Amino acid sequence: MMTTQSPGKVNGRPASSLWTHVVAAIMGGIITCMVVMLLFSEILCHVDLPICVAVPLATAAISLGSAVGGLLLARAEKKNGLVLGAFSGLFSFAAAVLAAFLLGQRDVGMLTVIRGITLTVSGAIGGYMGIVMTERSARHRMNR
Repeated sequence: MMTTQSPGKVNGRPASSLWTHVVAAIMGGIITCMVVMLLFSEILCHVDLPICVAVPLATAAISLGSAVGGLLLARAEKKNGLVLGAFSGLFSFAAAVLAAFLLGQRDVGMLTVIRGITLTVSGAIGGYMGIVMTERSARHRMNR
């Protein structure tokens, strides 16, 4: 006998919970990216570094934000950490490319490809870390 679910539920959960987790992970990644960029800008103001260092620092800040977004999304969903983290990284890459296009930077070069790979991999690593942390905390609760 087949059981029917209410139209607003998927596998016993509200259908909107995935989107709630996605929005929360994106916001967490954006906040992390902003804080890290703020710290990097403080370093650039106080240390005499060439301006060409700003691009790798910005990429590192976005990568860290992507990893945190992937971690938060994987912890919230408790499955598919690598895939969800990679999608978090792809979202960060799409946002960075959109921002560059809006600022008038139309050339797509090797740096863009490297940035895309870096952000996708860092998001996937964050998603993997989120799954590992979730499993570790579940194992810890079971041993109590």
